[in-house]
Formats: sequence, structure tokens, C-alpha cells
Amino acid sequence: MINQSSNIATNQLIEYVGRDRINEILSDRGFDITRINTKLVGESTYPANAGVGPNEITMDELTEMMRQIYQHQHPGDEVLIDAMTSQEDLVLGHDGIKPTAAIWLGEKTGQNSKVLGTTLAMKIAGETYVISISIDYSGNERAIRQSVRDVANHIAKNGL
Repeated sequence: MINQSSNIATNQLIEYVGRDRINEILSDRGFDITRINTKLVGESTYPANAGVGPNEITMDELTEMMRQIYQHQHPGDEVLIDAMTSQEDLVLGHDGIKPTAAIWLGEKTGQNSKVLGTTLAMKIAGETYVISISIDYSGNERAIRQSVRDVANHIAKNGL
């Protein structure tokens, strides 16, 4: 689901665990906006019992989720880290930090008809950083890579 960006696997998880339980866990972890309302729909796939209304998330909460994972705040976080480390889509954050002093730790990329983005963990001078970058879905992967590169270089040069 994570390392191959599988909508089918994500929908199976939603079906198995249930939207209510997933949203309860999100709320318990302090995520007040992020909600799963609908299964993921693709160009050729429309799942049964899809749900009603859009899923909701903010970049702040997405970044905080990743920060919590890399700080091992919850059981199973190591499994998520392993999945993000084996992410197959490496053209955004991974490739963006290649020419910098940052060391790529893992990321989760995503796109839909409105947005393209990545949330990634990287290490710079021994410190772990998590950043999220998204743009309107112009398909401009180069702009995301450049933004990742600029942030990594800024942190390496100036710290936070």
C-alpha cells in the first residue's frame, strides 16, 4: 500500500479496519482535520461502498504524522519506516536531495487530479527533518525536486 502507492491495498485496509476506527485513531493521535470518508477511486476503478464526501488532510497534519512515525511514537512505526524506505517512486524527494548534503530516509509521495506532493524524512548534520511539499497538479515534478533541494540546502547552510 505504501511503497507501491496501491489504491486497491488502501481500499482493502479501509474496508477491513473501517472508516470510523481509522478516524478514531487519527483523532486520538491529535489529528483534528484529517478524515477518511471515501475509498480511493482511480480512472479504471470504482470500489464498492466507496463512501461519501472527500477525504480531508492538511500539509501540517501530514508532516506531523511523518514526524511521529520517525520518532517511533506508536506501535508499528518501524514497519511504516521500512515501507517508506522501500518507496518505489523516487522521482520527487529522493531525487531532489541527491545533489545536497541531506541523506534520504524515506518518503511517501502522492497525487490526485488536484495536487502532486511528497512528505519526506531526511538527515542533515545528524538531525532528522521531515518536510512536506505539494503543488497544484501541473505534473511539475521538477518544481517539487527543486523545492526539496532548496529546503535541504537552506537547512544545511543555516540550520532551522
